[in-house]
Amino acid sequence: MQTIRFYIFRPPHLRNGFYEKMGMFFAERLYRYKLPDLVNSHTTTWVVAEKNNKVVGFGSFEQTNRGIEIREIYTIQKNHQLWQGIASKISIILKKQNSKLIYTTLPKVEKKQLNYFIEKGFFIKRENKNSCYLEKANLMIM
Repeated sequence: MQTIRFYIFRPPHLRNGFYEKMGMFFAERLYRYKLPDLVNSHTTTWVVAEKNNKVVGFGSFEQTNRGIEIREIYTIQKNHQLWQGIASKISIILKKQNSKLIYTTLPKVEKKQLNYFIEKGFFIKRENKNSCYLEKANLMIM
């Protein structure tokens, strides 16, 4: 049984290695439909999970004028344990960042993900019909 390996791509990314692993998510129609807001920029840090030499999930965050935004945490197959593993790797990296605010947006239907962030000290800043907007002021206890 293969274990999951995590790769961290920090700005500036090693473009060949990053797109070698992640290119299909930016190019293939299926993933462009599932992940319409998937974007890479010069300020994005990525955590990529791989099993048997295939990407099984990933997450990203980036520094913005407002603070640090956790963009997406995605698993190919619905797997909350893997999702949590990616979120934990992001948490470890963020503890070393100097930011007063961290925030993210989640679909309301993702109750386990919402609970994960709330257990880590996030609060729901606002919500609409489909999404919850979460924030946290102190990164040290994430």
